[in-house]
Amino acid sequence: AFMAGLDTVVLDGNTIINQFLTYNPRFGMAMVAIGSFSLSRELLAARDTSLRSDLSESRRRGIPWGGIFELLETERGIEAPLSFASTAYIFPFSVTSYWTLASSLFSMLSSLWGFASFVVTHADCRVE
Repeated sequence: AFMAGLDTVVLDGNTIINQFLTYNPRFGMAMVAIGSFSLSRELLAARDTSLRSDLSESRRRGIPWGGIFELLETERGIEAPLSFASTAYIFPFSVTSYWTLASSLFSMLSSLWGFASFVVTHADCRVE
């Protein structure tokens, strides 16, 4: 959960800001569209569930529960591959310093990790 939040808020936000600073507004707006799409899907899913009670239940159990699990699944299954693809595509155009290099690489790695865990959960575990 922490990695998904870190990737969405900090790293993707940094990528968006960097795109506007390097005069690549189309790529920046594409990242905004991906983030907005994911956020709107998560909010629509959250409308049907009680996130506050699911959050307390998740803390009590120690694992994501109910609506929290669904939000993480949306994050890992939809936004992670889109975020990875867009960050990898704009990578050569946006690296201007060591910080942008490190944050872009970490963003791509965390997106890959999230999508890989989604694939393992949904594809690999169902084979057995």
